Amino acid sequence: MVCAGSVLLVQLAGWCADSVPAAPQMLGLNYESRVLPNSEAPITLNLAYKPGTVSRHPVILMLGSLATNQVPPWSTNLVAEGYMVAAFTAAHPPDSDPARRPQWLYFDQRFAHSYVLGAQRAIADSRTVMDYLASRGDVHPEKIGWLGSSSTGIPGLAVATQGPRLAAVVAFVSTGAYRQWFDTWQPNSLWRGQSNSLWPETETLLKQYDPILHASTLFPTPVLMVNGGEDKVVDPKTARAFVEAARPYYKIDPDRLRLVVYEGFGHNLPLDIVRLYAEHWFHLYMNPAGEPPRSVQAPASLEESVVHSQINAADHRKIVGASGAANNGLDWIEVSKNKHGFVCAASGRPFIPWGFNYDRDYKSRLLEDYWEAEWPTVAEDFREMKQLGANVVRVHLQFAKLMDAPDRPNNTSLERLARLVKLAEDTGLYLDLTGLGCYRKKDLPAWYSGQGETKRWQAQSRFWEAVASCCAGSPAIFCYDLMNEPIVPVGKRAPGDWLTGEFGGFNYCQFISLDQADRSRPEIARRWVSQLAAAIRQHDRRHLITVGLLPDSLETPVSVSGFAPRKVAGGLDFICVHIYPKTGHLKEDLKLLRGFGIGKPVVIEETFLLSCTGNELGQFIEGSRKYAAGWIGFYWGQTPEELSRSTSIGDSLTAAWLKLFREMNPN
Repeated sequence: MVCAGSVLLVQLAGWCADSVPAAPQMLGLNYESRVLPNSEAPITLNLAYKPGTVSRHPVILMLGSLATNQVPPWSTNLVAEGYMVAAFTAAHPPDSDPARRPQWLYFDQRFAHSYVLGAQRAIADSRTVMDYLASRGDVHPEKIGWLGSSSTGIPGLAVATQGPRLAAVVAFVSTGAYRQWFDTWQPNSLWRGQSNSLWPETETLLKQYDPILHASTLFPTPVLMVNGGEDKVVDPKTARAFVEAARPYYKIDPDRLRLVVYEGFGHNLPLDIVRLYAEHWFHLYMNPAGEPPRSVQAPASLEESVVHSQINAADHRKIVGASGAANNGLDWIEVSKNKHGFVCAASGRPFIPWGFNYDRDYKSRLLEDYWEAEWPTVAEDFREMKQLGANVVRVHLQFAKLMDAPDRPNNTSLERLARLVKLAEDTGLYLDLTGLGCYRKKDLPAWYSGQGETKRWQAQSRFWEAVASCCAGSPAIFCYDLMNEPIVPVGKRAPGDWLTGEFGGFNYCQFISLDQADRSRPEIARRWVSQLAAAIRQHDRRHLITVGLLPDSLETPVSVSGFAPRKVAGGLDFICVHIYPKTGHLKEDLKLLRGFGIGKPVVIEETFLLSCTGNELGQFIEGSRKYAAGWIGFYWGQTPEELSRSTSIGDSLTAAWLKLFREMNPN
């Protein structure tokens, strides 16, 4: 019998059973043996799993067999967690000519042919096995992966490129560049053939089944290859050639393709290495309880690369004692140790946010309406805000402008955002990046408005992944504000009815769900915050995260938003609240503000003299200093001098605000 067409079967099921003790028996496991019809080569399938651990088992597929009532030593932890191990062999008849049958470890034409023939058969055989596994009610059909070593890993790479889609592949001392591998047999003193040529039929099979020729089809399968640097049996340079051939197709998610080479090791890797990488890769991409991660985008600059290399909260500049800061002297901002405010990471100086919402201009145009055609206007406005004494500018990014599809950001908008970040660096300003804006209803794509809660949250997560990837390397980001004034509905809303809070032609508020169902509103809010914060943290572990809350968000019977600060704060670094003081209600407004103090800094992210005078707003700001760590008002592109020439009431109010802003600057 030839198992899947190959005779060099490293006994992966026992992991080199001739050199490693068998695994102890595990209690409470189910062992099954099945024979699957498969044309002229019936397949014997051995299964081992622990029932009751998960509703549907991820499956680790491999060539070979399982020892009676035992699992491989490397798999014991995985099986205990709910993974199923599945080993199979197909009873393909041997060559009718005994002289053509490969001999064990005899590296000649017969041996080479057995590998390519084995790849062809493994592709077909694995389809039969995976179809059976997917038909079982206790198997997760989208979480079936492959693990192999040497002769059980080499055909696995053929399956990954031409067979049924695998959820993940771990291949030890293996290669997906067959012809290049055969070419190393002679210089590595392995070749024992009577001539230096392969059989013609081997050449024919290579043209069709050599995995490297199909490297373009490997993505998006997560593939981890681990090789020995001194391996003369499977030369690591052939593994590297396969990975490099596939790498261009992993550009959008490069973390899914990895090659690890252990220098000083040959064709046998220690069991601890096998266990380590098997557990890591399958936890990452076939986790029984979660989804695979999205990749962190490669650093776009040296500064960003240094940030990505940090493994804790310490700034590398502090570690080496470097002085000064790049980017016009901007330092990274972090929450102070006492949780009352903010500090500059390198110097430790207090940082008090004092700035403007730059949500539109005085012509009621959103920033994205003019930031391309009138970039000099944007740059001038930033300089004017800096001259007025601001250190923070809150920018409102519109979802429809940044996302072309649920999973595809608009690259032109991302480039413009990167330019805006550079402008902030050059001007010496920090950005409060508020996202997911749907301020102009007619701009929203139908696919976004028509999505349900799950799909909409996924699209929103992708939005924040794109923004975080773009901005992670810049100290000019003060924070990411997940959404302006989100609301959890009471009961059920009509399909597509996501927006509310129309004011001045814009919808500043939106619902994060359309159906409360049997859930508490704060719990819906908490889950939403957690999902979006996690999306950001995949790409940016340093910048602060917040959300802009309505003033009636406190957990009371009349709470409008459902975003109770204490319930949602777990995924946030600080709290933002929008308060517009009312004439005659100074004490009530300050009491309301005090309610947002839950042990994290509080920033008044929106305030203005909409319902009070300039003096009353000044009294509110002064009285709020004991509760708030920062204040952000509004600037719409007109200087005090320009406003003074206007006779409109609105311009007069804005001029009064800017005068107050300059007078009360806490910095």
